[in-house]
Amino acid sequence: MTAKLLVIQHDDDTDLGALAPALARHGIASVIVKPDDVEGASIEGMDGVLVLGGVMHPDNPARVLVLERELIAEAHQIGLPILGVCLGSQLVSQACGGTAGPASRSEIGWTPMTMCEASADDGLLSGVSAPTLFEWHSYCCTPPEGAAILAENEVCIQAFRIGEQTWGIQFHVEVTPAIVAEWAVLGADDLASERVDPSTLSEAPAGTFERSMAVADLMADRFGALVAARSARLAESSATA
Repeated sequence: MTAKLLVIQHDDDTDLGALAPALARHGIASVIVKPDDVEGASIEGMDGVLVLGGVMHPDNPARVLVLERELIAEAHQIGLPILGVCLGSQLVSQACGGTAGPASRSEIGWTPMTMCEASADDGLLSGVSAPTLFEWHSYCCTPPEGAAILAENEVCIQAFRIGEQTWGIQFHVEVTPAIVAEWAVLGADDLASERVDPSTLSEAPAGTFERSMAVADLMADRFGALVAARSARLAESSATA
């Protein structure tokens, strides 16, 4: 039985990117759902959920975000592995009883953060130390009480886990050089208003992209293993029923 991952992709230019290879190694079939498709989307038959970023904000009253939060909440309730990225992390927080809103300031570009004590034995982030990863956001979130805070900086919580298998990350671990170059063009107005030099995005210090993509591969490999394991358990249960 092929493991299936529901991937909510808000924008055409924000896809799985650097996360895709490791998921493919686990033989996972990604079921891509875009905003126009969310109305009919379901977690039935899915073994995990991955919610990507996007230009919308989590306080937007659009019905599509209401439906996404309902899908996330249902998936969390039944114990599916869940990973939210940027906007996705904010929606995960809201869906599970936390909040999301404007950050004290925007973060755009390569951003340092500190790993918290809880990350040491985390299923996705253990072994990752003091990373500098890519950000593009002006909103942030506060996960519900009891969530494990895995990474943070002076602006906001950068990574958290709710329960055993529901994660949110504020950073864009999925970026590749090509994705960053495209975003620098598409987001030129935002960069100008925030006074961010586009060259600081693509012309990162030596090794920056490589380290970021190594973190992406590690996280995707571990997340993919959880998704594949759930599929295997269900297949075994069906075979012995």
